[in-house]
Amino acid sequence: MRFLAAMICTLFAGLLAACSDDAPGGSIFSSFTSPDYVAPPVEPRSTWAAKALKDGKIPDRGFLAAYFDRSQSAPVFHTEEVDSIAVKYAWDELHQIKSENFAAYWIGQIDMPEGGKRTLAVSQSWARSRIFIDGKLVFPHGSVAGFDNGLASNRRPVAPSGSEVAGKSGEFTHYFAPGKHLIEVEFVNNWHTTEYKVTIGEVQAAPLSDSELRSAMGKLDGKEIFYVGIYESDNRDTSVEVDLPRTGKPAIVWLDSYEGVDWSIDAPDGVEAVVIASYSPGSRVVAPEGVKIFRAQSRLGIREVGRGGGCHCVGGNFRCEQSGGIAGLSTALGRSTGKSLIGLATAYSTASISVRSYDAGERARAQEVAAKTEEARRICEASGNPDFDNMFD
Repeated sequence: MRFLAAMICTLFAGLLAACSDDAPGGSIFSSFTSPDYVAPPVEPRSTWAAKALKDGKIPDRGFLAAYFDRSQSAPVFHTEEVDSIAVKYAWDELHQIKSENFAAYWIGQIDMPEGGKRTLAVSQSWARSRIFIDGKLVFPHGSVAGFDNGLASNRRPVAPSGSEVAGKSGEFTHYFAPGKHLIEVEFVNNWHTTEYKVTIGEVQAAPLSDSELRSAMGKLDGKEIFYVGIYESDNRDTSVEVDLPRTGKPAIVWLDSYEGVDWSIDAPDGVEAVVIASYSPGSRVVAPEGVKIFRAQSRLGIREVGRGGGCHCVGGNFRCEQSGGIAGLSTALGRSTGKSLIGLATAYSTASISVRSYDAGERARAQEVAAKTEEARRICEASGNPDFDNMFD
């Protein structure tokens, strides 16, 4: 009996030692007493975890984000729980961290009960990042030359060469075995603005050409389409909410952006289909089950339409800052989808946007603006082609 008690005490002492700060890796995951946190399937691969996770807690859902100034020898970590891996700000708008010195670490778990392939989309500008899944480096593929994994460095990272150049965005697929998986992301920014986004979703079909998209859209019941065009989101998590007017029938919506955007649609009459077009990878939409989602091969890129102004004449050269007119947008949508424009909303950067109807009054205003713009263009170009013989008459 004494022998059995001694064995139990020895085993218990061993378990305590394994969880102590002196045990290898034990300092990171020493306590998971809170019901809101669970132990991951594997320990983190990133050395940043030891600094960023003081209590060793990882959310059961979503991610723990840790932001810090990498130029500091002893950086202060600002942590928060987030739903997605995304950050966007300029200058020092986030915790007074200068954007060019900004670094971040995300860690969280995703549950894949059935497993399978998923698409990971990475959107980054002048920056570099690494992604680990269950301790394995999956992005970029292989080690990054010149990447300093320490936290106490004042040196700017050296941009790697070849396929691992800073700013490289893209998509790749990864197979997940059934069960929970640990996701870690390290991010180092190199510019006065910070824009970074990682999405994990279903394997996407290849983007459709105009002819393929028109054929697919021809099978839908709706005959009209709403257009929303922006450059980027105003929100730090890159989300944008779209409010549609009531029409009495499910909507078809074209969502156009330069940066990757997490779209959500408030449609009082429901949504039949969505077309997503973006230059950067990672754009997606929150949609009810059954909504058809298409990816367009090319963007229309129209962010300002039919409002006049923004045009300049310099030495006979006429230029408008606006991307196009409503008439051109309607034509382009008809060519790509076979649908007629019923409403639109445009902005450079926004957190939410309301779609206005494209009715007879809107058409008349658009035509008036187009006529004035063309007259201004004619006068400008004429001024750039003087009659040399009559210059001083």
